[in-house]
Amino acid sequence: LSGRLFEETRNLHGLSDHDALLLEVAAILHEVGNHISPKSHELHGLYIIRHSEIFGLSDPDRLLVALITRYHRKAAPQLSHLHYDKLTQADRIRVAKLSSILRVADALERTHSQRIKDLTVSLGEGKATLNLEGTLDASAERLALPSKADLFQNLFGLKLILSENA
Repeated sequence: LSGRLFEETRNLHGLSDHDALLLEVAAILHEVGNHISPKSHELHGLYIIRHSEIFGLSDPDRLLVALITRYHRKAAPQLSHLHYDKLTQADRIRVAKLSSILRVADALERTHSQRIKDLTVSLGEGKATLNLEGTLDASAERLALPSKADLFQNLFGLKLILSENA
């Protein structure tokens, strides 16, 4: 879902195809830290990704993926955070935008059952409506979204709305 959300909001975030690849890798790896500790899996994920070789990714790209993973959960990016403080301003913005997309996608996949087959995004005045294709009941996603939408809403100034579209 993160890739679809990226494409549907491309005009909003203005990120590149390479950024889409970084998001895809982060989406695949974002829960890797659960193998060490579910409680702080985002921090363990940062460490694991940072210290692993990932074929096709440069060291700087691997750092970005690790940070996107680190911020997919509760904490917002802050200059006081290790590694984030060393990024250029442009890379900090990229990490924040990509993390915000991953957070929303993570909320939409809260049940880990791939219930949402597709989604479209309709941008309106002050809001972005996430149209969940093929979903009759998005109550689990609706409950999860508020805790994950804050970074996206703050970055883009849009309230996120869910709409089931069976």
